[in-house]
Amino acid sequence: MGRVRVYFDGSSRGNPGPSGAGVVIVDENGKVLFSGNRFLGVKTNNEAEYYALLMALEISRDLGYKDITLCTDSILVFSQLTGRYKVRSENLKGLFKRVKLVLKYFNWDIKWVPRSENRMADKLAQNASAIGGTEYERSREEG
Repeated sequence: MGRVRVYFDGSSRGNPGPSGAGVVIVDENGKVLFSGNRFLGVKTNNEAEYYALLMALEISRDLGYKDITLCTDSILVFSQLTGRYKVRSENLKGLFKRVKLVLKYFNWDIKWVPRSENRMADKLAQNASAIGGTEYERSREEG
């Protein structure tokens, strides 16, 4: 099994607000091997990015992929994982530690990609946050 590219994105409607994660895994030829999304509840945008990364790693591991290239349009996540930025936000420190722990399973690298290259994961994340957002807005109005 060759190296796969794992695209991930988080979306938050509000900051914080209803959030979603999207993941797309493609093989060396660009064939989509997996695509999916998940509603995350109420999160900040940066939290949603980290939860999307955790989801991407969980799915990659479950599908048996060990050699992965992570692809993100989040400059923050990219810069923190490459050590260019320190993790200063208290709400991200625990997520960062979890990610680093799970990454030990993989032979991995990370690549920053422009949003246009991450369109599929972005759309999945936005759809997940929109679906949850409808329920979130409705519950706020009723509450």
